[in-house]
Amino acid sequence: MRRWSYSAYVDSRLISAADELVEALGFECIQRDDLLRLRLQCSPVDLRFEKVQEDSVFAAFTCRTTSWAWEGERTDLHDALSLLVGAFFSRLGETSSLLIDVYNPAVMIPGEIYARHVIPVQPGPLYHLGADESVDETIQLVERLSKLEWFLHNFMTMHPSFEQQKFEFAKEDSDLEQWARRVAHLLGKRPHKDDLCYSRKGPDWEYWRGVKSEISLFRSPELYSAIESLHKASDVEQHVLDGVNGRIWQTGNLRNFVPAKEERRARKALQALAGQGEPIFTLLENRIIAALGEYVLAIPAEAGKAAFDSEREAVLARHQRESSLLFPPDEYLWATAIDGHRFEALIYDLITREPGVVSVRQVGGTRERDGGRDLLVEWITPPQNPNLAIPQGVPVQQQRLVVVQCKALASSVGKNKIPDIRDTLEHNDAQGYLLAASGTIATSAIDYLLRLRQKGDIFTDWWSRPEIEAKLRRNPDIAGRYPDIARPR
Repeated sequence: MRRWSYSAYVDSRLISAADELVEALGFECIQRDDLLRLRLQCSPVDLRFEKVQEDSVFAAFTCRTTSWAWEGERTDLHDALSLLVGAFFSRLGETSSLLIDVYNPAVMIPGEIYARHVIPVQPGPLYHLGADESVDETIQLVERLSKLEWFLHNFMTMHPSFEQQKFEFAKEDSDLEQWARRVAHLLGKRPHKDDLCYSRKGPDWEYWRGVKSEISLFRSPELYSAIESLHKASDVEQHVLDGVNGRIWQTGNLRNFVPAKEERRARKALQALAGQGEPIFTLLENRIIAALGEYVLAIPAEAGKAAFDSEREAVLARHQRESSLLFPPDEYLWATAIDGHRFEALIYDLITREPGVVSVRQVGGTRERDGGRDLLVEWITPPQNPNLAIPQGVPVQQQRLVVVQCKALASSVGKNKIPDIRDTLEHNDAQGYLLAASGTIATSAIDYLLRLRQKGDIFTDWWSRPEIEAKLRRNPDIAGRYPDIARPR
């Protein structure tokens, strides 16, 4: 087997353990420049590692079929495969994933999914492997790929011959076209001439995808059986709480959110198509998967940790049981008054430990009573906007200049306490913004950052007290330098 060239993998224990495991599982390794792909031969799913820095790599799963193995347009295959990959890891409580489309720059077909990345996001940071964690995390990812392949090969037709396949687009006034029009109507969408609708045998299903809404629906007992089996096999403890704008889901260590509007849309459409019953919901970072009868529906939505955080702030005043579940007792005792200079120094030190950070520098002076000053961070970050497809051959992650603002305030940080971020980014020629607060961040600020994230290719994030505590637990040496800010109870 070809040796892995990444400097993050020079540790002899890693090379030995990974090589032995990969060979034992029958994977092939495809290496090109700073990209390594692991997969079973002929499988449309692979585990890819992209080099980020000398001591870290980016990991993601990729679903892509080929025209010499499958008949017809293949958007449905990439859609189904990526949904099953994301559902597999979500229902096992291992990771909540972000689905990112890859388009083919040579052929622009409306609504086509040329390939799709499945990027682990929660509980994170899983998408970067550093030198210290590389042995265990790499072996864990390879083992996950093996389990995933077992699942896919047991529940989906993976390698049909051309004789076993049959592909047919919906024809005008055909039963399939009438079905597609009904589907669009039930989902509250107007039929569009570029909507995809076709049937496939080997695997067996009828498929509809709205070119504008990016909602997709399968009528497939085969696909439904796979989703149902994951639901029944999962033994991960799950809590579902009614929020203000939808429902909050905790699946093991994963945090997700279902907007009420999209849950009603899914339930109404599926019950009209399949009859009465309770749909099975599976949540990813940017997809809601709902299944009932022989139907599997996927709706794009902000359903991950960011949406969970926003909804969590909206239910702070709710029932004591919900609060105790969502906000466990602090493991750190925080100072009543926090010096702004010291808080900025703490954030500086924590950022230097973040995966993908290239450099950090202080800028400007102290102009605010809370000592809030900006940091500028050269940061290699994964994509956040699910509406931006990635061209073939372009790395999934990219380097950005990120402005960091620190707020050492006892009160909650709302939208009125942060600057016009677009002006701030333009002034610094930056492409990202991180808000770090010693207390809580109000819903108004989180919603503002989410809107910026969704409108364009701008990286936004926020660290409030729970996120900072999690980073202190991972970096006890840094925590020990700031007992004047927060110390273990």
